[in-house]
Amino acid sequence: REIQRQVDRLRGMMKEILEFSRGGDRVQLTVGPVGALLDEVAKSASMATQARNIEVVVEQGYDGEWRLDFPRMQRIVENLVGNAAAAIGYGGTIHITTARRAAGLRLEVTDDGPGITGNLRETLFEPFVTHGKKEGTGLGLAIVRKYTEAQGGTVRVETSEAGTTFVLDFPE
Repeated sequence: REIQRQVDRLRGMMKEILEFSRGGDRVQLTVGPVGALLDEVAKSASMATQARNIEVVVEQGYDGEWRLDFPRMQRIVENLVGNAAAAIGYGGTIHITTARRAAGLRLEVTDDGPGITGNLRETLFEPFVTHGKKEGTGLGLAIVRKYTEAQGGTVRVETSEAGTTFVLDFPE
């Protein structure tokens, strides 16, 4: 079952990469549970992160329902968690948190890695830009930005030597 689930996930990623490269950004918003989305991401990330002694902690400050494109949101959060794990390397923690704000839903992915240097921040969300990852395509953060914005949201990054946080905000 897990192998089939991962194959389906990879098919979805390939479809998304092709769609991204063709300029497609159609999203299908549906109302669904935010908590289930985060639980699914943590579950799919656990195989890769456990091998590197990285703990993924889900803190559901808001676990109600929200209007999102859930397959795209899963991909967004998986990209952020994968990048966080790559930044940490071995032994650390990734926090995935949600909160209800006056302006909408906030989702954060925080790692305790070394942070992102100033010159890398300038091109972080550009397509086909990768920074030292052997297996990277340079599309992960470009996809994060594109599909966050296509859902009416915004994405920003906060970073220091103590770690990095990607903050996604989605309006009501």
